[in-house]
Amino acid sequence: ESGGVGDGQQQLYVEDIAVIYEEFKQAGIQVSDMMDQTWGNLEFGFVDPDGNRLCIAANKGSMEQHGVR
Repeated sequence: ESGGVGDGQQQLYVEDIAVIYEEFKQAGIQVSDMMDQTWGNLEFGFVDPDGNRLCIAANKGSMEQHGVR
């Protein structure tokens, strides 16, 4: 059965992923390690209170255009 609570996954793209990662950790949110993906994303994930998986991502190419490494 699908479509229930905890059955979803979303990917959100952000610009300041390192800042958001640290803010989540400081707030006590259990996050995965930051991953440098082969397809060009920097990502980390967490599970919300309903069990949905959320991935926070930044495109490394876009970050480099803005002077972030």
